[in-house]
Amino acid sequence: MMPGCYDWPAQYSGDTAWPFTLVFNKYGEPTDLSGAVIKMQVRNSRTGAVVLELTSAVSAGIDITSVTKGEATIGNYEVPDVPGVHVYDLQIIFPDNVVRTYLHGHYPIHKQVTT
Repeated sequence: MMPGCYDWPAQYSGDTAWPFTLVFNKYGEPTDLSGAVIKMQVRNSRTGAVVLELTSAVSAGIDITSVTKGEATIGNYEVPDVPGVHVYDLQIIFPDNVVRTYLHGHYPIHKQVTT
């Protein structure tokens, strides 16, 4: 299965990211997230510095909301003050150490106008 491509809407440095829910499935069946860890890294380029790292392991920006329905919520973290169009991907590490990349794309961050 190929990872999906999703370009995030523009984020603003210093804002609290709006939460949204992802549903993971394979061939229409929910992905069992029991014991899984979801990770997302945002970098200034594919091999560049990490500007944001989210994980469900310590509820740092990603919360698995239903292990049986394959649902996770991403949000309620502070968007870093690193303006630019960045790249990201999102992976799930399953308990048997299988790693699957589910999403990738661009993550734009704009500088705040109002201070």
